[in-house]
Amino acid sequence: MILPKKILFVIVLCTIFTLPSIIYAQSKFGAYDKLWLLIDSDTVAKEKKLFYLDSYIEKAHSEKNSYEEYRALEKKTYLLPFNQAVILLHKMNPLVQSLKNDSLQGRFYNRSTTLYYKNRHFKEALDYAIQAEKFNEKTNNHYNLNAARITIGNIYFHTQHYEKAKQYFLLAKNYYKTSHNYNHVQGYVSSLYSLGKCYWILNEPVALKNVINESEKMLPGLKPQDRIMEAAYINYIKGGGAFLQKDYTVAEGYFESALKEIQKNEDITNIHMIYLYLGKIRWEQNQKEKAITYFTKIDELFKDKKFLNYELREAYDYLRMYYKDSGQTELQLQATESLIALNQQFEKEQQYLTDVLHYQLETNELQAEKIALQKQLKNNNKIPVVLWLVVFGSASIVAGAFFVRKLQNKKVPADFNPNSTFSKNDTVVNVGVTEEDLTDKADLQNDTDKNKYTVSDQKEQDNSIILTSTEKRLMREFKLFEAKKEFKKTITLEQLAAQFGTNRTTLSNFLNTHKGGYNNYLSKLRVAAVVADLKTSKSLRKKTLQEISFIYGFPNAKAFSSQFKTEMNNSPLDYIKQLKLENGHSKNTIGN
Repeated sequence: MILPKKILFVIVLCTIFTLPSIIYAQSKFGAYDKLWLLIDSDTVAKEKKLFYLDSYIEKAHSEKNSYEEYRALEKKTYLLPFNQAVILLHKMNPLVQSLKNDSLQGRFYNRSTTLYYKNRHFKEALDYAIQAEKFNEKTNNHYNLNAARITIGNIYFHTQHYEKAKQYFLLAKNYYKTSHNYNHVQGYVSSLYSLGKCYWILNEPVALKNVINESEKMLPGLKPQDRIMEAAYINYIKGGGAFLQKDYTVAEGYFESALKEIQKNEDITNIHMIYLYLGKIRWEQNQKEKAITYFTKIDELFKDKKFLNYELREAYDYLRMYYKDSGQTELQLQATESLIALNQQFEKEQQYLTDVLHYQLETNELQAEKIALQKQLKNNNKIPVVLWLVVFGSASIVAGAFFVRKLQNKKVPADFNPNSTFSKNDTVVNVGVTEEDLTDKADLQNDTDKNKYTVSDQKEQDNSIILTSTEKRLMREFKLFEAKKEFKKTITLEQLAAQFGTNRTTLSNFLNTHKGGYNNYLSKLRVAAVVADLKTSKSLRKKTLQEISFIYGFPNAKAFSSQFKTEMNNSPLDYIKQLKLENGHSKNTIGN
């Protein structure tokens, strides 16, 4: 059928006038997608990405597309130096507020936390992390919540609260493993790496190996560039695991393999952590000159940046030891001064963080737990109320029948009031727990729990209330000292004071107050270590007393025997004979 000319003319006009709007709409949304593909590509250079991002931001701003503008600004913060990225954060804040999008708001808190943390502005990072955790928990955004938990765990790690850090990393890991979404997979791998660091420093090689195995299973699911980077960090903690096993050749291979990619990532701290362990490996192999070249790099970093992560301070123990043994007094003095400056920097940095972590953050956790318990108690109380109503109803029926029968046999007195009989039953018994009761029960539970501690633990807890910042730092130092079994080395009080960045008098007073004195403290640790190792090591039982005393830091066999007898009420030789007899008896029992 041929269309009339007028109708054909109208169709042509409609096509002409609507076509530009269709093309515009396609270009409008297509341009964002095309630009974002370029911005997100691993093959596009950083400078070009920044150019594309500026175009993207300008386009979104002119079109008043706040979501796309925010998205591009957030991406740009990953590519700019810290000071410029912070300026972008200030631009992003009003945008995210205007969008009223809970997910974006949570992301904003998380991005702010990460940016400040990676650039060592720990105070601001912790403030944002607490906001992030609170907001994401309130809005039930579990992805953002667990991203915040990883950062809080990292801050706990930085302040040497490794067990607490481990708790946060485990929470994040258990959440992210529930989904195969790419972002979840990245979060899972990230939390596994963080856990691995904890197990490494806490000397838990089996747990570390399990985490590494889990991480390696996830690598094939990552994008090529992400896979290369994550593999490098896995090699890094693999090196840590091999070092714990004293397999220094394997450890060195893993560290060297990880170093190249970690350098590309401009991860200054972990680059120098690798230098620290490469130096320690050389030192163990008696290549002290080569070891010192690695430790010197760490000192150069501190002089340049005026900061170090606390784990890196160990380099100064080796530097000072080397310079002392080689008679380089001036360099020994410089290393000692650097260590003192580092300890001062760390102590100043930690005071705010520790206060917030232990008071504000943990108080928030306790408040949340309190509310949950109160809700639970309230729900539990509903059942007794119903039961009492049933009992009351049943009693009423029985009593009613009883009185009807009674009335049939006996005249009711004129002053009888049937309600008085039920006056007690009319009130539902309140079996709920008030806030005061809950507090009393909590106090009672705390008193019960306290009895589980040893006397020395109680003393340490009581003193912790009034510890100075220096004492708190020394407590952390001694925990690490014990975990690394550094007491097995021959070390004087002066050397230990210098290692901890304090003076002899301060350390001596601290040890007398909290550890029962320097010699007593070391002797107890050494004897406890000997006893534990004798139980499991047949080869140790075959060694002479002189050899054992040397291994565990005693000056001679006589001092070792004397201290062992004081602690164990038995001589070392008799104790070893007893162990051999017990082992022989157990074997015979099994044989029978």
